[in-house]
Amino acid sequence: MGEKKAGVIGLGVSGKKISEALLKLKYHPIAFEKKRKEEFFKKEENIRFFEENKDKIEFVFDYKEEDIIKRKKEIDFFVLSSGVKHEEFAKNEINFISELDFVYQNLPKNSKVILITGTKGKGSTTLMTSKILKKLRLNHFVGGNIGEVEGKISTLSDSILSDDLNKVGIFLFEVSSFQLRSSSRTHPYTLAISCIEKDHLDYHPSFFDYFFSKIKLSTQSEFIVYSEKFAPLSRKYEVSKVISSSIVSFEKILDVEWREEKIAIKERKNGREIELDVDGFEIDGIELEGAKSNALCAVGILTTIVNPEDLKKIKIESIQKKFSFEILGKVNVEGKEIIVINDSKSTNLISLKNAILSLKGRKIVLIAGGRVKGFSFSEIKDVLSETEVFLIGEAKEEIAKDLGKGTICQNLEDAFRKSIEFIKKSSEKEFFLLFSPGCASFPDFESAEHRGKEFERIFKDFKETNK
Repeated sequence: MGEKKAGVIGLGVSGKKISEALLKLKYHPIAFEKKRKEEFFKKEENIRFFEENKDKIEFVFDYKEEDIIKRKKEIDFFVLSSGVKHEEFAKNEINFISELDFVYQNLPKNSKVILITGTKGKGSTTLMTSKILKKLRLNHFVGGNIGEVEGKISTLSDSILSDDLNKVGIFLFEVSSFQLRSSSRTHPYTLAISCIEKDHLDYHPSFFDYFFSKIKLSTQSEFIVYSEKFAPLSRKYEVSKVISSSIVSFEKILDVEWREEKIAIKERKNGREIELDVDGFEIDGIELEGAKSNALCAVGILTTIVNPEDLKKIKIESIQKKFSFEILGKVNVEGKEIIVINDSKSTNLISLKNAILSLKGRKIVLIAGGRVKGFSFSEIKDVLSETEVFLIGEAKEEIAKDLGKGTICQNLEDAFRKSIEFIKKSSEKEFFLLFSPGCASFPDFESAEHRGKEFERIFKDFKETNK
């Protein structure tokens, strides 16, 4: 057991990994969890974690602010899990550090840390960048807020736990505004911002706070990659070299843009252009606008790591993330062809808007709803003007009021059933049944993945009974 003590605030997925990383670094972790022990033990993985570590980690359940204040002198520092706000710690003069800063300080020197953030598309951009690095045979680590990578959860702290830590030169971290907001000591090699739109305004006190959380580390980066005006869907990205510690003091060096069925890289100084081959950005005649925008961001990131000429050797391929505009299949009901799409990871308005725009000109039946995060569906009322909407979740009545329409449903299964009944009565022959909630999953589902699996189950059951 190490002599130094380190506190961990929150024992969710990231908090447990932080605790394990501290053990590897020879600290004695003291883990503070808001939930009571009985509530924490409702999940099997939490029981397993406790049993495996009860002799190595001190657990403090149902903690209060005063519990931390009393122990701040004996604990060297506190690592904040994702989503834990830092204001109370700063007010009480408690030595805290974000998970991102903690990880950054424990990576090998000269590591190239690539931070990928944005309201929409950061996960797909991260995976697309990783896929290309693999083709180029460049060793790298992928983690952060991304969820599963190759079948396993991969958090920021998993980079420290990796057996190959000292062999990896490039770290691709998908990071949320929660993780960035409390971070100040990380100096990314490249900061990539896929887009910025209203989101998480139930957590951030204002849109400016959310916006600033996303861009604040740009002044400490070597390069920044961003779409024009941080647009939600863009056919052009810019790559800039940061030349001083000011958000406006950088030099634009490259443009990356979509040109027919190619991606073009254009150097600003000499006008030299490189064209890259692409594949997989259209499925069943549907152009994946979000995927195209993500590809440009990924290529922009890669130009800061490798010689752009090296990218000509490979084909840039789209990434299909589970529950992100995932086409589950087709079903024929009473002469109507229904294409069912699972976009369960749509947790904000821009995600929902992108899904609708990808199906522009087609007949759409939408299932949406959940818990809103400080925005109003009235902002996309025009986009949904020709879409039949079925609403679920905590905010369904509020959303119906904002849109001036919408069928209120008891739950997801009820919404699916009512959607099918509506389609049966319509004179149209082809429909796209789109599940794109545009909201947080709570409290009806544990996560976006959970509700995605539930929608998948409902569709499979329906398809089985309608063979």
